[in-house]
Amino acid sequence: MALTRSSLPFFAVMRQRSLTVLTGVVGVTLILYVVTVIQEAQLSQWQRQLRIDRDTNVRLRTELSAMLSLDQVERRARARGLTLPNNIAYLPPPVLLPTSKPAGPIVTGVAEGY
Repeated sequence: MALTRSSLPFFAVMRQRSLTVLTGVVGVTLILYVVTVIQEAQLSQWQRQLRIDRDTNVRLRTELSAMLSLDQVERRARARGLTLPNNIAYLPPPVLLPTSKPAGPIVTGVAEGY
């Protein structure tokens, strides 16, 4: 009986282990590929939403600057019946009263340092 690689138990075990390792490597590679594809799809969705949000932000800032322009504010005020006053009166600044300070040191009846 001639000895061949397939007839020896050692080579049979190694062949089985090699197939197991190869199957594991292929399985892990497939799982990593699927996870990567899912993450790229999620990233693309986030980038699309970011572009939409940036465009909306630009549009809203443009609308806000148009609404805050002096001409627009005056036009809306006149539409509501407001007019500029003929005489502008400014109030004088308030008079601040001096604060009262205690007359002397506060005595508690306890010697200092004890």
